[in-house]
Amino acid sequence: MVLKRVIGLIFAGALAFSAMAGEIVIRIAPPRMVIEKRGHPPSRNHVWIQGYHNWDGQHYVWVQEGGNSHRGRMPTG
Repeated sequence: MVLKRVIGLIFAGALAFSAMAGEIVIRIAPPRMVIEKRGHPPSRNHVWIQGYHNWDGQHYVWVQEGGNSHRGRMPTG
């Protein structure tokens, strides 16, 4: 019983320490959203997948899911 409590406290302490070490604060706002031209969808089962700005540790970069902003198939199920 005591061993379980000690192990639990060790894991709780490790979790709290790792949560504090992982905090990142970015003081620069991202640029304005990129306006993308949407073409016609290939079918009714496709949806638009918008790109977004991502912080890479130095500056913001525009990320286009799947290589470019595009229409992807909606998940089934």
